[in-house]
Amino acid sequence: MYLSHYNLKRKPFQISTDPEFLWMGEKHKEALAILKYGILDNRGFLLLTGDVGTGKTTLIHALVNSLGENTLVAMLPDPDLELFDFLRYIANSLNMDQSFQSKGEFLIKFRRFLIDKYKNGKKVLLIIDEAQRLNHEQLDEIRVLSNIEAQNTKLLNIFFVGQDEFNDILLENKNRALRQRITINYNIDPLTNSETEAYVRYRLKTAGSRESFFDIDAFHEIHLFSKGYPRLVNIICDHAMLTGYVRGIRQITSDIIEECALELQIQPSQNQKAQSEVKEKQSPKVGHSMGTAVLQPDFSEQAMEPAINASLTLNSDHSGTMGQLLALIENLSEDKQTELLSILKKWESEDKREFKRKSCLVPIDYSSSDRAFRDFVQNLSIGGVFIETRESFSVGQAITLLLNMPDSQDHFKVSGEIVRAEPLGIAVKFKKVTRYQAEMVKFITDRL
Repeated sequence: MYLSHYNLKRKPFQISTDPEFLWMGEKHKEALAILKYGILDNRGFLLLTGDVGTGKTTLIHALVNSLGENTLVAMLPDPDLELFDFLRYIANSLNMDQSFQSKGEFLIKFRRFLIDKYKNGKKVLLIIDEAQRLNHEQLDEIRVLSNIEAQNTKLLNIFFVGQDEFNDILLENKNRALRQRITINYNIDPLTNSETEAYVRYRLKTAGSRESFFDIDAFHEIHLFSKGYPRLVNIICDHAMLTGYVRGIRQITSDIIEECALELQIQPSQNQKAQSEVKEKQSPKVGHSMGTAVLQPDFSEQAMEPAINASLTLNSDHSGTMGQLLALIENLSEDKQTELLSILKKWESEDKREFKRKSCLVPIDYSSSDRAFRDFVQNLSIGGVFIETRESFSVGQAITLLLNMPDSQDHFKVSGEIVRAEPLGIAVKFKKVTRYQAEMVKFITDRL
């Protein structure tokens, strides 16, 4: 309706998963890289959670499109099915033989199918959207499917996508067997103020616009009323552009945004941070994931149970975690204290373990003092990297590196400090190596 008024080729704010309008902020790129890594490395159970309208479905479509032909995907949009309908849906999505009359017969055929794909270098991924609608019995049936292995390798990756309340379901004691198998958990947050502006500008540009149409104050109001949820951003912006068309104007002001939001009965967020903190207390996450990933250590169910039960009471923002942890330990019996401390030492040793230094020669992008560079990695380990470069640097200089994932466009950031500067290159020591970064470096070195 308003395309010619704004000289646009397409509607910029349609509610759809059109890949051309896919805007990827840093958090989305990180989520995509982490989840893709989990699939490529056969990590088993993966989890993506977030509020309604945060862009989970869009991210999943981007993930599926990036996987390539060697990954077979069955995507279940609604898990509210009877068991047999659920099994038939999986079989149909994967083009499996559907001539089974019982659950046992399906499992036999499914195992043969997975082994055949494994031998032919294929991966199989089951994505279950709206996971918060699953009950305990359905979750247990899904857990059974994950037991199929070959040569100690998971033959089926199962990816749960759900709203935040799915974490509450997993935290129930009856679901602990499944909870402990989730190796990667990513919670996607709403957009920040600057991300909201970047998102709107990108969609306008993709639709053919050479101007923003929204003034600076309007961007602030869009974020205030949308609370950073892309779906609400689209609704508000579409309504505002329609209003501009009706009034014969092309510049959208903050007053128009406020007027449209009120017409749509969308209330502004007066204190988003406070609301987020309340929400975190009401809905604890599995692990500690707030816009970041959690890679769970692969210990046995029996060994992990005391630590998991204790960790569930910790706040996910890590504030005051040490004090909370000490208070928890003090309240445990002496036997439980010994058991928990033993497991924590295992975690500590896992975090500090050194992967073998890998000699390689691959390109790397990095920046320092607001300057960007592209050179080659000569050696890579969990502790740091040696970069072959002719540029001049100083010892102690801060540096940010983008480590590229093998055979893909994905990357992840890691910060470091130059500890040695030579004519032929620089040695960089990584700062605060997290479990995620350690796993990613190992993943990269294993494939170089």
